[in-house]
Amino acid sequence: LARLKKRARDYFAADPGTIYWETGIEENLGGRFKRPYYLANLAAKSDTVRAAADDANPDIKLIFQIANIRYRDVGVFMRSAAAKNYDILSLHPYNWPDFPPPEEWLTNYLDRARSEMKQSGRVLPIWVTEIGAPHRGNCPDCFFGYPKDNKSVPGLSDQEMIAYLIKFQVIAVHDGVEKVFWYNYKDRGPDREFAEDHFGLIDYWGYPKPAYLAYVHMNRS
Repeated sequence: LARLKKRARDYFAADPGTIYWETGIEENLGGRFKRPYYLANLAAKSDTVRAAADDANPDIKLIFQIANIRYRDVGVFMRSAAAKNYDILSLHPYNWPDFPPPEEWLTNYLDRARSEMKQSGRVLPIWVTEIGAPHRGNCPDCFFGYPKDNKSVPGLSDQEMIAYLIKFQVIAVHDGVEKVFWYNYKDRGPDREFAEDHFGLIDYWGYPKPAYLAYVHMNRS
């Protein structure tokens, strides 16, 4: 904890103008979130980071992430001793594997997440600090998913990706989400069999996809 506090102080001191800091990386995924020691450890770590933040600038806001469509995890976090140290709840609502249109599920998910917060006795502002969908691109007939476990991910067509981006943004803002960050700017790689490589607004070689133009026009309007 002493090393963590020093590292946090170093980060805050290196960029004193930054007010918002997101901690962790989708820690509700995998097995550790459900282990009995996880929440106790998170409380101790977040107490330490909160103390370092207050030393640097009491206006600093800490953000915690909940990934995928797991609204019950919101309640688990909000009822923990760690929640008092956070100012904003970040959602990464990836709706694997089919990524249905946002109008079919997003409002319901946000309502359930807020209901979990209300039951905990504290409601935080919601940001979506990461959201996107895999783009099927120029190989619509190829296998597209996770070869290691042979799970197919259909991916979205050009038009479906444009619609997904715009609908998500409009619905999220309408339903009280304060900020939305699109994942990702550029495809991570060229592998046609790995969905994670194809969330970009531009492709791996730097050429804009149709969704890039939609994103630019939406943010100008």
